Amino acid sequence: VQQFEGDYGELPLLADFEDSYNGAFKGWENWYNFLERLKQLVPGKEIAIYTGYYYWLENAPNAAKEVTNLEYFHQYPLWIAHYVTTEPLVPEPWSENEWLFWEYTDTGDGKLYGVESDRINLNYFNGDIDAFRARFGISN
Repeated sequence: VQQFEGDYGELPLLADFEDSYNGAFKGWENWYNFLERLKQLVPGKEIAIYTGYYYWLENAPNAAKEVTNLEYFHQYPLWIAHYVTTEPLVPEPWSENEWLFWEYTDTGDGKLYGVESDRINLNYFNGDIDAFRARFGISN
């Protein structure tokens, strides 16, 4: 097993759970296996989950029948994608305001932000600039 070395950046590594390809690795049990393996490969590096509200509801462990399995994912900060709303819906096991980032649109003006794409994702951090710097160890 090759261990990764180097600078992994200030933000957490993101496990992106958002599409149903119906392949061999679908299902939350494989999310669990992936996250556990990632923790072995990059010990000490924070990992977060990126997902959409409705995708999570349809694919995560059942909140009524699989409470312990669902709670496992609570250890990971949440980057929630939820558009056309003034605040995001947050799925269990996280609470209403327990999100790290909120992707609030996928139609941002890329040229305005200096990129070639016409449409880009835009996100909010759940806190102010000082909280952002403190959370990720970034100096002025």
